[in-house]
Amino acid sequence: MMQALGTDVAILEKAPRILPEMDEALASGMADILRKRGVKIHTGCEILDFQVAESGCRATLAGGVMVSGERTLMAVGRRPATGDIGLANIQLTTDRGFLKTGDDLSVAPGIFCVGDANGLCMLAHAASAQGRVAAHRALGHAMAIPKVIPSAVYTFPEIASIGLTDEQAAKQAIATASGTFPLRNLGKAMASGETAGFVKVLRERDSGVLLGVHALGHSAIEFSTAALALIGSRASAKDLAGLVFPHPSMSEAMAEAAEDSYSAALHLPARQTQ
Repeated sequence: MMQALGTDVAILEKAPRILPEMDEALASGMADILRKRGVKIHTGCEILDFQVAESGCRATLAGGVMVSGERTLMAVGRRPATGDIGLANIQLTTDRGFLKTGDDLSVAPGIFCVGDANGLCMLAHAASAQGRVAAHRALGHAMAIPKVIPSAVYTFPEIASIGLTDEQAAKQAIATASGTFPLRNLGKAMASGETAGFVKVLRERDSGVLLGVHALGHSAIEFSTAALALIGSRASAKDLAGLVFPHPSMSEAMAEAAEDSYSAALHLPARQTQ
């Protein structure tokens, strides 16, 4: 955001890439876009020293590299504010500040915990969904915690991630196939001048079950949510490919990416089927 307002920006990230918890394609795509805009990105870096003076801030990285600026935004995560609210008085314990909940979000009879303090998913929309579940459970009605929670990054362009990433599927020993469609091939993207980005669809290799949809591009957060119901119901990538999206629209990229996972995208060169 600050770069778009005319400020020189440098990003210091200890992980090997920016957005380390998201799909690697999203991270590399966003990094390319930022670098083209002049943002300096330092990944895999360790800050050995940090100084603040009236003239500004200066960070010294391992290897002797120095990065200086007028202001520094520290964005290294959050921790639960559960330490001083008297949980011990009602015999509740925490693990690194988080309250461990059951499948019904209860932490004790008649006590439920939703949101960041339970550590399940530290996103506002996840907390709201958990609140509905807890309210139903408190009244004795069965309701399951939603399993598919979308993630969004409000960059320019936007990033949206729904379902599993390649890395998460690999950890679960799931054999996958993927398809990607660049937004620059869309009529809507060309007409609006918003051609940066892509949609990636991940499916189970043998069954074709849709595992994840990851999008980088204009309105990605809006159009990619169409995949929520499909992933939640374990529909197939062919089901996504078979949906009729408005033309022209950015959402057409999802169907094309799903078709590309079978090497059948209409507006891409054919490649070997996975």
